[in-house]
Amino acid sequence: MDKLYKFKGNYDHRSTDTNPTLYRDMIDYLDNQNNVLAEAVSAFLWQPDTDYIVGAKVITNAMPKGCIAECIAKGTSGKTEPTWVKGTINDNGIEWKVYNPTEYDIKPTANSDKPVTSNGVYKAIARAHHYIQRNTAYNVGDVLTSPNLPYGTTIVVTQSGTTGADEPDWTTIKNNIGGGN
Repeated sequence: MDKLYKFKGNYDHRSTDTNPTLYRDMIDYLDNQNNVLAEAVSAFLWQPDTDYIVGAKVITNAMPKGCIAECIAKGTSGKTEPTWVKGTINDNGIEWKVYNPTEYDIKPTANSDKPVTSNGVYKAIARAHHYIQRNTAYNVGDVLTSPNLPYGTTIVVTQSGTTGADEPDWTTIKNNIGGGN
C-alpha cells in the first residue's frame, strides 16, 4: 500500500506563498489519497462480486458493533451485502464466521488450579486484547494492538509474516501513517 501523503506542510501552500502548491501537486496529492483509500477498502471492507479465500477477514458498518467476519469457506461474494449476525452466515456460497474479537468465552482448563504468575497474567491479557506477540505468524486482516500504542489504537495486518524478537518502533510507524505523537 502506498504511503499516505500528508497535506499539512506539503500541499497547503497558498498562491501568495513563495512556493505555492501547483495544480499538478494537488492532482498528485489527490491521486495518492484515492489510491490509498481504494487499497484500504479492497483489503478490509466487504466488497460485492469479490473472491475471498479461507482466513480472509472483512469489516463493514452493517455488522454488529465491534464484529469482524472471517472467511471459513472460500468463494465469490454476492452482488448484495448479506445480513450480518454473530455466528456463521452464507454469502453466495462463502461461509463467514462473524464474531467480536474482544469477546471471549473463558473456560477453566487443566491448569485452573495452579498459582497465577505475572507472566501467565500478561499472556492471558495479551491474548484477550490481541496484543502483538513476538516471533508469531500473522495473516492479512488480523487485528492487533500493543500496550505501547495510544489507547484504542489497532493494527490491521496488511502483509502476512512472522514478527521478530523485538517490538517495532511505533514512533516511526505512527509518523509514517500520520499518527504523530
